[in-house]
Amino acid sequence: MYIAGFSLVSTYWFFHQKLFSNVKQIDGNLIVLNFYFLFFISLMPILTQLIALDPLSKVNNFIYAATYLIFNLYLWWLFDIVFRHHVITDKWGKEDSMAFQHELKVIKDTVFVGVLASVFSLLWGPTTPVILSLSPLVRSLISSRQKY
Repeated sequence: MYIAGFSLVSTYWFFHQKLFSNVKQIDGNLIVLNFYFLFFISLMPILTQLIALDPLSKVNNFIYAATYLIFNLYLWWLFDIVFRHHVITDKWGKEDSMAFQHELKVIKDTVFVGVLASVFSLLWGPTTPVILSLSPLVRSLISSRQKY
């Protein structure tokens, strides 16, 4: 289970690095949103262990899926703020904007996966790890189908 938690956090570290590599100036709102994102993602290894202790628990699986959903919502919000700031100030060309819009789409789809996992975790707990483990596959399929 540690590998699953580590894989999840490292994947989002990549998205986080990609986002902040485009940020030239950081304001208070971005810092606060980033703190919330980092807080919720930092819970994932603990919650992964919670599921490992009782994989059939609807409550544990729901908490895991809901936390996944929350930090994806914060990531979406962070990407949206950075995107709007750069588009408004015309710092990017058309290709950069299209690539970033693609990233926003991928994150929106990941939020949808989080919603599905949260709902299905209440029906049958063990669906949560299955649905969330398919999330990278969903991202990969979306990326391969869309060209920017």
